[in-house]
Order: sequence, then structure tokens, then C-alpha cells
Amino acid sequence: MHLCYQQAFLSHELEFIWANAPVTRAPDGHDHEAKAEDEDESMYNGKRKPIDGECPICVFDMEPNEEIVWCKAACGQNFHKECFEQWKASKRGGVVTCVYCRTPWQDEDAPPRPAPGSLAALKDTAPKVGSYKNIGHTAMYSQAKTED
Repeated sequence: MHLCYQQAFLSHELEFIWANAPVTRAPDGHDHEAKAEDEDESMYNGKRKPIDGECPICVFDMEPNEEIVWCKAACGQNFHKECFEQWKASKRGGVVTCVYCRTPWQDEDAPPRPAPGSLAALKDTAPKVGSYKNIGHTAMYSQAKTED
């Protein structure tokens, strides 16, 4: 008896899952409802964390008037620009990642990437509607004859 299993969800299955998933937010310790009146809502883009607390690199407090960069690709974490530039230099031309979440760093002028796990992010990797992934070459489905 051979068992066949599906290695990934089909596009219509993913759409159904995401369409029916509850909207939840993980607690991050900030009261997002109680924002300062002069704080610009567009600055956070729904992703950037408020500028408070310590820089994860140097562990000194961050002030809103300092030069600060943040992870646009994923976590929204803030860093002192000078601290991040030193982190970037330590990569010596290699892939620069977020210090906090290790996602490849998205520079200021780069177009925004879709959020990880979103349908837009899965679009390029998911099989097209009506297509399938050939897994016949894997050991489990090998057509090679074995001697019994």
C-alpha cells in the first residue's frame, strides 16, 4: 500500500484558510490606542513600532529626535541609524538582515515586500491554479525497481 500526501496547500485552499482566519494581534506591550495627539499615524504604516525603549543593538534609550531606522521588511523594530550602519558594515558585503528578526533588510528606496505569510508573499512560490507539483522523483515515489 502506498500513501500519497499533499506537500503543500493548493491556491484555493490557501485562499479559503486566509479568508476565514480570525484577525488577531499578538500583544507587544504597547497601548496602541493611547497615542500622543501629535503623533503622525502614517509614520507607522501599520507596521512600525513606536519609538520608545532601548535600541536592540546598543541598549541605550531611543529618543524620537534621533536618527532612527526601522525594519520595513517584517518586524517594524527601530534601531539607531549609527548602530545599524555598524551592523551593516560587519556583514562585509554579504546579505544584510534585520538585527531583531533576521529578515533581509529592505532599504529606504526599495519597493515594499509583501508581509511574510500573506497571500501576496505566497503568490510566487505557490503552484498556479489547476497545476500540481511533480514529486515522482522523490525516494518515496521512485519508479526504480527494487529486488525483494
